[in-house]
Amino acid sequence: MTLLGRSGAIALVTLALLGCAAAGPPPAPDPTASGTYPDVAPIFHRRCVACHRPDGVAPFSLLTYADARAHAPDIADAVTSRFMPPWLPEPGPIRFHGERRLTGDEIARIREWIAAGAPEGDPARAPRPPDTPSGWQLGVPDLIVRLPQPYPLAAGGREVFRNFVLPVPTAGRRWVRAVEFRPGSRGRIHHAVLFTDTTGEARRLDALDPEPGYAGMEGGAAPDGHFVGWSPGRQPRPLPDGLAWEIREGMDLVLQLHLMPDTVATAVQPEIGLYFAEGPPRALPVVLNLTAKTIDIPAGAAVHTVSDSVVLGTDVDALAVFPHAHYLARGITLDATLPDGQSRTLLRIRRWDFDWQDEYQYETPVRLPAGTTLGMTIVYDNSAANRRNPNRPPRRVVWGSRSADEMADVWLTVVPRDPSARAALVAQQSRRDLERLAAGYAFRLTVDPDDVDAHGRLGHMLVGEGRASAALPHLEAARRRRPDAWGVLHNLGVALAALGKYPEAVTSFRAALARNDAYAPTHQSLATTLALLGQFQESVVHYEAALALHPDDADAHNNVAVLLARLGRTEAAEAHYRTALRLQPDDVKTRMNFAAMLSRVGRDDEAVEQLRTVLRLRPNDPAATRALEAITTRRRGR
Repeated sequence: MTLLGRSGAIALVTLALLGCAAAGPPPAPDPTASGTYPDVAPIFHRRCVACHRPDGVAPFSLLTYADARAHAPDIADAVTSRFMPPWLPEPGPIRFHGERRLTGDEIARIREWIAAGAPEGDPARAPRPPDTPSGWQLGVPDLIVRLPQPYPLAAGGREVFRNFVLPVPTAGRRWVRAVEFRPGSRGRIHHAVLFTDTTGEARRLDALDPEPGYAGMEGGAAPDGHFVGWSPGRQPRPLPDGLAWEIREGMDLVLQLHLMPDTVATAVQPEIGLYFAEGPPRALPVVLNLTAKTIDIPAGAAVHTVSDSVVLGTDVDALAVFPHAHYLARGITLDATLPDGQSRTLLRIRRWDFDWQDEYQYETPVRLPAGTTLGMTIVYDNSAANRRNPNRPPRRVVWGSRSADEMADVWLTVVPRDPSARAALVAQQSRRDLERLAAGYAFRLTVDPDDVDAHGRLGHMLVGEGRASAALPHLEAARRRRPDAWGVLHNLGVALAALGKYPEAVTSFRAALARNDAYAPTHQSLATTLALLGQFQESVVHYEAALALHPDDADAHNNVAVLLARLGRTEAAEAHYRTALRLQPDDVKTRMNFAAMLSRVGRDDEAVEQLRTVLRLRPNDPAATRALEAITTRRRGR
């Protein structure tokens, strides 16, 4: 997205949006107007200085009279149009934390003051500027992580999506109750999303890219079901009590940045402050995604609507909502239709602004019973009358991750009222994600049959679903167009192996390793295929190469142990079996394989010990029972 999956001219727009505009001369006094600075200063202090302070994201401060008077003409335009302060949701019965919306009376008082020539009035009446933090807004963090080295953002060019791996520098386990993001480079970061990775995959992708971080939209997992992101103007806020998320030793944080190049090169090096809770959470949320990935907006269409819906299978409390679309979107709505037919609007935005996207946390969790239908509607304007339309003249726009494409997403963070229902809710969302992604990539291929990325990603998804025959033509098409793409070659090998075409699969895996020999799954897949062809010695070599890259893979330890035992290398096999069981003590398959090897070499007592452990883990397991009886019978016959 341009986010949760995202050119110099755009960067200039973004910089302007961080404030009101370039300052002009103060207005000439209007003798019919009234009001002085002490009458409007509380509004600026309450609504504006979170961003408009000396070290804030806005380009100028509004702490003092001199600050406000210097920018008075632009303030008038910004507040009259409701462009400032940036707050997109419409008012409604369901309220959000930290609403920045100006009231009609506040706007009138600001306009009246500016019309009068922005008079200072009696300085003694002016309120003292609020104390604004010169550093971290939430206080000194418990842990600060930052990019190990700056990322050199080149001047000009297209927008950049970059993922940076940040190892968690802590021992044991901690739980995060709040996150504060400091961009470090004003105007260059459009938004940021924080993921977690426990697989080591992000590190491998980082190692393959010569620059800091790695490109793309594959960041990792949402931390324990939380959406953790940042955009200009967003203020840090602790999570509700009992909903902290876990970090632990060996885990990586992955910071995904959407970067906007400007006319000069910039070194980008943001930092993240983490604030810890005293203990683990009482509940884990789930992020539900309503989305459309077959968006096709005709050139010139002033009103184009897309929608999605889902029925809740369990009672939930909704905590926060995060909408996302690009430049053509005008309105976004999320409604909940309750089982009794009542309707509740969970979010309504009439004037969407791509540059001010945010997550909105409900003041009070919203109870949604099982059977509730959630419905998302997004309206787009692809006409020349839309001043945000980046295409002049308008052109057809379809779904895609670039800002010039379009997206339609609303993420709703919920907590199941019955914790045992969480797994089913996660599984339902995973199925929906896969279905809609597959539909999206298939649709892109109807738009551009030569879209290599769509062929490769659709093929990868189809392989993962066990549909190797359907995946094969897409992966072959991607290989023809991009023969050096090792990921495509790997997935092609997986598809060929699933179809029993082992020699062809071996060829594809070898080609992938020739371009990237640091990807453990390719070594493992090649090892498995070679074993199926009876080439055990070389299979062992590739299992060991995979384990050198990923030494904590219990399945790989088991698999290589089976081969080593078959080759008569019992001592080496035993070492791998014991490592596998240390990593996964309850793995029945490994214990059965280990018992079989021990029995073959005459170590029946140890084999019996393994089999009895299997029966404790899985009482009455037929295979373990038969193996134990066979050893007992053999002993009696001696």
